[in-house]
Amino acid sequence: MRDCLAVWQAVFPVEFSGEAGQVRYADCSHRIRHGISRAFCFDKKAALLVFCKDNGYAVIDQLAVLPGSRGNGYAVRLLSHAAAMLQLENGFLFESRDAQSDHFYEKNKFRHVGEWYAYIYRDVKGVF
Repeated sequence: MRDCLAVWQAVFPVEFSGEAGQVRYADCSHRIRHGISRAFCFDKKAALLVFCKDNGYAVIDQLAVLPGSRGNGYAVRLLSHAAAMLQLENGFLFESRDAQSDHFYEKNKFRHVGEWYAYIYRDVKGVF
């Protein structure tokens, strides 16, 4: 969890630093301890927090790659590892927050779904 936190603090300093960061860390730790969420880290360069399976999906809460490490496939490898560990039947759900996120998910074949801005990829094994 500490390696994940270091990546999130570097990428999302407002949400994961100072008092707000302490609250966010406590919330993440609580959800992980109670099996609601799982955290994954790749080589201290990428970190993923997901809500555990819901109808065969994992909901992506945070996915971050250090700026100097982007474009090396770390996020896709992290998603692949998480999908295998969680034994997902249908893939991931994600509520988009910005254009950079949109570009990543669209490039990796996630699809826009419903009225809220989310992506679903059902054939996880085929992509990763």
